[in-house]
Amino acid sequence: MDFQLKFNIPESHFKIEFLDPIVFLGSCFSDEMSLLAKQHGFHVTANPFGTLFHPLAIAQNMLDALQDKADTNIVRHEDIYFDYSCSGKIFGMSENELKEKVLFLRNDLKRELKTASYLFVTFGTAFAYHLNETNQVVGNCHKQPSHTFSKKLTEIEEIVSIWNNVISEIKRFNPKIEICFTVSPVRHSKDGLHENNLSKSTLLLALNQIKSQYDITYFPAFELVNDVLRDYRFFKEDFVHPNQQAIQFVWEKFMQTFLKSETLQLAKKVKDLKLAMQHKLQYPESKMALDFQKRLDERKRLLETDNMIICWDI
Repeated sequence: MDFQLKFNIPESHFKIEFLDPIVFLGSCFSDEMSLLAKQHGFHVTANPFGTLFHPLAIAQNMLDALQDKADTNIVRHEDIYFDYSCSGKIFGMSENELKEKVLFLRNDLKRELKTASYLFVTFGTAFAYHLNETNQVVGNCHKQPSHTFSKKLTEIEEIVSIWNNVISEIKRFNPKIEICFTVSPVRHSKDGLHENNLSKSTLLLALNQIKSQYDITYFPAFELVNDVLRDYRFFKEDFVHPNQQAIQFVWEKFMQTFLKSETLQLAKKVKDLKLAMQHKLQYPESKMALDFQKRLDERKRLLETDNMIICWDI
């Protein structure tokens, strides 16, 4: 007896090579996928502005980078400065320090997008927090008073419109880049379960419209967790975030979809080597430990030489 729905992911029209630069942007699910990509040796740039959940916040950061925007929207909480476009991960102890940091990150993202072969974007929620003063959609509220913002469900047409603009700009900037979208399977339960379903439906409908207009790819991370696994044993104790077992399941589907078989095998070898090299030796100066390290160094050398690669972060 089969206890899972059969779900065939459409064949991807592109396949990632081992040395291809990849950019991941968006919700915490992007963080999870990018971390696994790094563990398997891929060259990855991930969420330079921190984790962002709303399509308009992600889009605006990309446009700011591509258009060399020099303005920032700084807010202070206690003695720390933040930018409304970024997550709390990006901060400064003065306005100038923060502005320099944000402009550096924009320049860095622009440079990465210029050379990237692939861009993966994960939408988390369609509920936006608008700064009342400017109507700007913020990436993070940075613990400001609730009356500072208005919470709204963004219309499908608005998401489609801004992302049509982003895709057009990035394709002019880097015509070779392949773009793939996903919707995060993480439930935004604080919005309410019905509201979360409205939000995810909005994202899915918006991406369906964008996909009909551009040659982009959709990877069904949302469906894999909520329709194939569809069991709370695949979630953490909060019943909201997929657990490591679910994340690994989605990652394996990701690799099967976007990697050639030889690239997949190479990625697994690199991960095995990285795990071995992270092993903490109890007596690092002993002959046994030195011999072990020598064998690992030789494994790394042969792997890189035979495959003409660099084992990133080893």
